[in-house]
Amino acid sequence: MAFRNDQMVLLKSLFLLIYCAIILFVSIYSLKKPAYNWDILPYMGVILSYENIDVKTIHDSVYNIAKKQIPSAFYNRMIDSSNKYRYHVAQSTEAFNLQLPLYVVKPLYTGLGYLFYKAGASLLIATILPSVLSYFLISLLLFYWLQKYWPAIFAFAGSLFIMLSSPLLSVANLSSPDMLSALLLFAAIYAIIERRSLAWTFFFLILSVFTRLDNIIPSIFFLTTLAFTNKWNPKIPVGKLSLLLAVMVLSYLAISFNVRSFGWSLFYYPSFVKQLNPSYNINNTFVFKDYVALAKSQLMTGLFFSFLSLFFFLVLLLLWNSPAFHFSRLTIEQTLGIVFVLIIMIRFVLQPLINDRLYIPYYLSVIIFLVKKYASTTNTPIIL
Repeated sequence: MAFRNDQMVLLKSLFLLIYCAIILFVSIYSLKKPAYNWDILPYMGVILSYENIDVKTIHDSVYNIAKKQIPSAFYNRMIDSSNKYRYHVAQSTEAFNLQLPLYVVKPLYTGLGYLFYKAGASLLIATILPSVLSYFLISLLLFYWLQKYWPAIFAFAGSLFIMLSSPLLSVANLSSPDMLSALLLFAAIYAIIERRSLAWTFFFLILSVFTRLDNIIPSIFFLTTLAFTNKWNPKIPVGKLSLLLAVMVLSYLAISFNVRSFGWSLFYYPSFVKQLNPSYNINNTFVFKDYVALAKSQLMTGLFFSFLSLFFFLVLLLLWNSPAFHFSRLTIEQTLGIVFVLIIMIRFVLQPLINDRLYIPYYLSVIIFLVKKYASTTNTPIIL
């Protein structure tokens, strides 16, 4: 029996080693072959702003560095005169500066980028490294979590298929806080389900807010759900919940304070909502007609080019119980599945955008919840 256990440990270690080698290769490839999304320019600008450089110097430096380090085919798209928005931002320091409020509200991501930049990475690579590292860490947490409910060989194959799927791969090489945000929210959900730790949950949630300001939505939903559901222990007293939510709100205001220098509202969203139109222009007022047009466009695009419909199906599969569905019988995983759907819906109302990169932690979590649910209903032994 001891020999058999040694064999199991060796096999698990071998699977983990092969898995890490493959993910490391993909991570390095993602770093070598960035997506060169347009957002790389303002993120580079925000990182340079930490050096207290004047706006014109930031604008000129960003475009000079981009011209030297980004392949011409990609760079030309960023300054293409046929795209009035991008061309105007490339030519005008003021126009470029007006974009920065959308990017300064992600201080953890840009702060990490600045640290990588000061450590010797190029400015361009510094914007991609947080995504690549987050991708690698998500892969480890996913494998570790699946291994709790699946044999090592299935955890290995399942994790690999997921990490090599489009929603994950398409974000790994982006200059964006989305992969870092996914890591932190995924870690928070792990802390909720497996650690039952309010401290770790809150820690990851507060970091997620500093990564993306709109993560205040899932953070409030998660904390409130834990406080009022009878499926999660330890219980959160109303006083403690109020304190945690107050810290969240204060963090939100502290982050959004950065946009006041651009003439934006301290509450951020009133100013942000003015940009909710298909032309990406900054308006003086919110135009409801443009908002409806954008929402309709994003909804149709999302149905065709995202995995959101499949995700909703998986949530239904998670909620299905025999003999009948009833709210009083919901597990904590099923409750969170419903919360994920509510978060996505509310987020869409506040910003009409459907994109898989925003839902990565929910996709991953629901898959694991399903594995956990159906693993507990079978007694079939699987050696590996």
